[in-house]
Amino acid sequence: MRGLILLLTSLLVLGVANEATAQRKYLDIADEYYSKRKYREAIDYYKLALEEKVVVNKYYMLQQVAKTYNHLFDYENAATYYQELTTYKGENKTDNLYDYGRVLCNLGEYDKALEVFSDYASREDAAAELAYFEEYVSYAQDHKDDPEVAKTSVTNIETGSRSLGVSFSEDGLIIATPQTDKYDKKTAYYDLASVSNSSPNEFGEPVLLSKELNGPYYEGTPYLYKGGTKLLFSSNSADIKKYKQKKLDELPISEDGRNILKICSAELIDGEWTNIKELAFNGNNYSCVFPNLSPDGETLFFASDMPGGYGGYDIWYVTKENDTTWSTPQNLGEQINTFEDETYPFATENKLFFSSKGHPGFGGTDIFVASLNETLAGAAKNVGRPLNSTKDDFSFILSDEGTNGYLSSNREGTHGYDKVYYFYDYNPSEIISGVVREGTFGEPLADVKVELYKKNENDDWELVEDRITGDDGYWEFEIDPNETYKVEFIHPDMAPENKVIPSLSEDDGDHRDQVIEDLKDIELKPVSRVISGVVEDAQTGEPLADVKVILNEILPDGSRKQVETQITIEDGKWQFEVDPDKNYDVQFIHPELGSKNFPVDAYDGTNYDEREGQIDKLKKVTLNDDKDNILAGIVLDQITEKPVEGVTVTLLEDRDGEWIEVNSMVTGDDGKWSFEIDPTKEYKVKFDKDGFEAQEFVVPSIDDGGRDEIIAKMNPLEFRSKGEKDAVIRVDNIYFDFARSHPQEESYPILDNIVDFMNNNPTIRIELSAHTDAVGKDDFNMKLSQARAERCKDYLVNHGIKASRIEAKGYGETKILNGCVKWNQCSEEENQVNRRVEIKVL
Repeated sequence: MRGLILLLTSLLVLGVANEATAQRKYLDIADEYYSKRKYREAIDYYKLALEEKVVVNKYYMLQQVAKTYNHLFDYENAATYYQELTTYKGENKTDNLYDYGRVLCNLGEYDKALEVFSDYASREDAAAELAYFEEYVSYAQDHKDDPEVAKTSVTNIETGSRSLGVSFSEDGLIIATPQTDKYDKKTAYYDLASVSNSSPNEFGEPVLLSKELNGPYYEGTPYLYKGGTKLLFSSNSADIKKYKQKKLDELPISEDGRNILKICSAELIDGEWTNIKELAFNGNNYSCVFPNLSPDGETLFFASDMPGGYGGYDIWYVTKENDTTWSTPQNLGEQINTFEDETYPFATENKLFFSSKGHPGFGGTDIFVASLNETLAGAAKNVGRPLNSTKDDFSFILSDEGTNGYLSSNREGTHGYDKVYYFYDYNPSEIISGVVREGTFGEPLADVKVELYKKNENDDWELVEDRITGDDGYWEFEIDPNETYKVEFIHPDMAPENKVIPSLSEDDGDHRDQVIEDLKDIELKPVSRVISGVVEDAQTGEPLADVKVILNEILPDGSRKQVETQITIEDGKWQFEVDPDKNYDVQFIHPELGSKNFPVDAYDGTNYDEREGQIDKLKKVTLNDDKDNILAGIVLDQITEKPVEGVTVTLLEDRDGEWIEVNSMVTGDDGKWSFEIDPTKEYKVKFDKDGFEAQEFVVPSIDDGGRDEIIAKMNPLEFRSKGEKDAVIRVDNIYFDFARSHPQEESYPILDNIVDFMNNNPTIRIELSAHTDAVGKDDFNMKLSQARAERCKDYLVNHGIKASRIEAKGYGETKILNGCVKWNQCSEEENQVNRRVEIKVL
């Protein structure tokens, strides 16, 4: 759409009317027209210049013809000339290759487009851009056969080759209509007009709204308020055609002489449009266009190339402060805006539709939709075919019913002419799909029952559909993005898994997109068939030899059948294979230190977590726990599960009802503590460190009940951070694969601890930051750390923490802890110190 807006923001003619234009050669005339964005006239003279017997600088003229056709959205002819430019390998600019690749996408020639983009990227050394182009082309190829979300039919509205927006009116539409019927020969300017309809795609002749409303240049992109008495539209800032240079500062035009576009309002009073005003946030050095109001009238969305955007035209918004004042413009952010142009916003109660050339689509400008929560826009999604085509699709408006509306497109013909299309039976279905894999080896998993549930009006889950995976592990469902769904995965030998897909209106960021992305590759954890562990002395922590470990099967009548026996050696380790369909008892016997028994239940399809919890308890079994004259344990950080150094542990004894301190110590880097006690007495143990919640435990005498439960709570002791403002918690045991952003599965328990921390402190907000070492390029590390922080945030949000409580921030290698600022100056262990996630309480 940038070409269209450039076309509308034509340069005013400087006061040099006395120049003899008749004596100019064709090329000079063409360049003059081109500089004024009069591309229709320019193309004729460029082609005349090319037809001269002596052609000077043919490359330049071919380039100008290609660019001019591109500005006219005549992609077929543009492609012909861009292709010829590629024969000028030394002269051809990389910008031409970029534009050629875009044009080929408009023509649906995706493979050839990728070849051209690859050439562009190699010449610009732009690997990141090539990755973007590959994603762009892949999207078009992967989705070209998607189910159609609506039906379309072309209307009889004549837009004069350019469509400058449409808006609903009481009996039809408000459109921009050309001031001349010779728009195929010369540049046409536009006026606002109404057209009434006899059917959804049959309209009468345009009726101009008002002479006061329409100026000599461009009026377009209308938005008619409900009730039809107020209008927003775009208009060139100046009416005059010629001026003197010295009068430049007095005119409402840009510093370089551009007659830019501004948003204006008008009121219908006694049948006349009057009170025509520019909105206050307009400026003379940038354009504001495509106004659209939220249904509640409180937020005005528009497009602008004002400073502070992401490139080209971005979607901005202002909020209503009173009847005459709007707030300072705010950019909708990088979820919506790209380095290319975003235009034509259209807001419903909880969605924002807009057009973009930067998000992956089918070719040219496509229509996208994002969830809208107040003014926080979610991730952009392509609205699909046939609303989008390989060419330019824009100016989307939707009826209150949400099932029909209008859009503009140049999809028909070979000359880039826009037409207005009516669409109906709009049902924005969405395909979700993926492959289920076995969690150990990653192989596709057959015989998985995949169930799709939808949340009904009672907020209950209702089964919609289910299917069984084949040998390829593949599954697929069609869903309505306006509904909330749950996908469950069930296999007799695997742990069940489920994912909840929020509706577009519920989504507050890119969480929904991430869930759908995660569903593409689901790994089910296998039900354990091996149990193993180590036996340790409870007092020393040393492995125990000579422990008899007996595996007993529990038969249906409750009796035990001995299956296997092992004797531990110096490392204290043991291991058995078990049948998940059977119940077991594991017995540990030492000739001097006593015995213990642990159950392992059969897996019944629903008790995976409980059974795995039983197996986890077997990984470390302690004997000699009844040495009652020792109180000992270890203090672990509740989040990181690592020992906490510097904890003051105080032992108090009950003497005639008064607690008297009898001993204290400070934990070292192993977090361990230990006291000798008289087991016949009652004690209190207190744990304290700045920044953590103090804890204390009363340990009864050996003759009182509940003593073992109290001691178990202190070993290990989960020490909880207070969550004080500006407190920083360093988490260096969240692990990622090399150069990947998703946390490894072994990091999930640590992330679960952060969830618990947030739930225990429901009022705090945190900055969740990710940091890298100095290995690799700075910009790569910055992007990688940002992605890692966002993926960790996604995990927390997926487990019930509100996204608004978490700010994800990547710092790359900007906050090195130990001076290792160069990749090769430190050991791997020293670099590892800097690879971390941190939580800062805001």
